[in-house]
Amino acid sequence: MTEPTPIVDVDDDGGRPPWVLVVGAVVSLALIAVVILLLVRDDDETAVAPTTSGPTATSTPTSVPTTSAPPVTSAPPVTSAPPDTSAPTTPPTTEPVVTEPPPPTEPPVDGSDAAIWPWVSSDLRFTDPVAAATSFAVDFIGFDDPVIGEFQQGDELSGEVEVRPFADANPTVVFVRTFGESGEWFVIGAANQNIVIEEPDTRDVITSPVEVVGAADAFEGTVNVQIRADGVEAPLFESFVTGQMGQLGSFSETFEWDAPTEGAGSMVFLSLGPRAGEVIDAGAIRVFFGQPD
Repeated sequence: MTEPTPIVDVDDDGGRPPWVLVVGAVVSLALIAVVILLLVRDDDETAVAPTTSGPTATSTPTSVPTTSAPPVTSAPPVTSAPPDTSAPTTPPTTEPVVTEPPPPTEPPVDGSDAAIWPWVSSDLRFTDPVAAATSFAVDFIGFDDPVIGEFQQGDELSGEVEVRPFADANPTVVFVRTFGESGEWFVIGAANQNIVIEEPDTRDVITSPVEVVGAADAFEGTVNVQIRADGVEAPLFESFVTGQMGQLGSFSETFEWDAPTEGAGSMVFLSLGPRAGEVIDAGAIRVFFGQPD
């Protein structure tokens, strides 16, 4: 028995089945979508490139100059110049120190500036310490026919000799010394327990006014004070201080006098007896003369 032949429905579109038309429509739509995507991508790439490169190129140069400018305004350190201008003014303030004379106390190499008697500038010299002490007591101090003791050795270059106005009197101790290798003796000071000299001190620089401080046990409590210069017989200045009689009494006096501004000399303290000009006790220190402050 034979199978029946199928009946095909043919429509008005040239005999194509409906599913063929559907597939063709789908493929066409897909192709159109691809073309549209390609066109959109090209437009995006061209649009992004100019926008990214443009802003970066213009933003960089504008920011650099604005930030670097402030350091230029830090020029005010130029105002540090005034310290340099003040430097030249300081040296002149210290220049007046140069006007001060060298101190007259600068000792010679042999130390002979300590000599009170005989004057170093004179030709008088002694090779015996007792002879030097005797001349000092009579010719310089003014003792009248004193009693001279023996030389008492101190060290190799110095010693002392006691001088009394009479045998039982309190001694004035005369300090003697030799300088250099000549063996010549000089008096460098004198002391007495009845005349204590506290100021000035030996080798002080004195000027006017000069303050004299100490203690004395003297006839009527009076002690003559003399300031002498080397090479000059008469005192440069003469006055007195008052202690006590029978025991030490303190004294303190300030004297105005016509003081030299250089050189050397001595301060001499004399206790005189009841007879005019009779020296009982004596003291002497080495001093130098200088300019007032």
